[in-house]
Amino acid sequence: MGSTLGHKHFSNELGDSFLDDCFGIQPGMKLLNSQVFKVRTIHVLADMLENNCFLKCHQKPGKQASPQFKDILENYGKLQLAKKISKRTLQGKKIILVRFLNFLNKQGITGIEALTSDEVLSYLDTLKEYSSNTRSGIMYTVRDFLLFLHLEKHIKTPLNNLFPVIFTNKYERLPSYYLSEEIHKILCQIDRNTVIGRRDYLILLLAVQFGMRAGDIRQLKFKNIKLSRNTVELVQQKTKRFLQLPVTKELKYALADYLKNSRPNVDDPHIFIKSRSVHPKN
Repeated sequence: MGSTLGHKHFSNELGDSFLDDCFGIQPGMKLLNSQVFKVRTIHVLADMLENNCFLKCHQKPGKQASPQFKDILENYGKLQLAKKISKRTLQGKKIILVRFLNFLNKQGITGIEALTSDEVLSYLDTLKEYSSNTRSGIMYTVRDFLLFLHLEKHIKTPLNNLFPVIFTNKYERLPSYYLSEEIHKILCQIDRNTVIGRRDYLILLLAVQFGMRAGDIRQLKFKNIKLSRNTVELVQQKTKRFLQLPVTKELKYALADYLKNSRPNVDDPHIFIKSRSVHPKN
């Protein structure tokens, strides 16, 4: 451990020595879950050394489609974006299709033109353990992809016709909701005398009073708040629909309290700021 003591400046070599001396972690070794955060911390310091700023968290990239299917999946994605589908929805579709395509690869399909109904039905058979809603969501995506393959002449047979109707059991899982009294109790539990509490209270009000999605709340900007009209106006990320919502007195007071007493004094158009992303105004 002595090799990492007495240094005043960080270096990549020092970081590797620290991990080895203190935790027995060596470059290239397979990490336990308890070791991942320690290595990630050193990588963040290395980013700061090299780029003079903190980059995004070091996380493993998601699973990728087998090489023979990558171009087709990319073309499908471009077509979806042309249809104005949101990037987040497309990301979800790609996750489903990567699993489907990797299943085909394991079945020995070396080219999409060799796809037959046998492989599709075999894949659908693997979905039996999923809930009805999850299974139907996967099937909708796979069916749309199969239609794309046929229309683009990658396959001759319209395999999407294998399951023209997708059944879901709407009673399998009833939607959950909160009573007004329960919502009031939740809001009352927030300590609005703290920096985090004032922020969380405003976030919950936006969700409760407007039904705003988390992504829309996260991307909310000052330009979306029209105090002259007492409205919040935005285009939803998921649906691309324009919303104009009335600002209540309770929301207006919560917003003013957050901006005055909690929000970091930074030059950023977003209302909500990550604490680790704060760069004070000059």
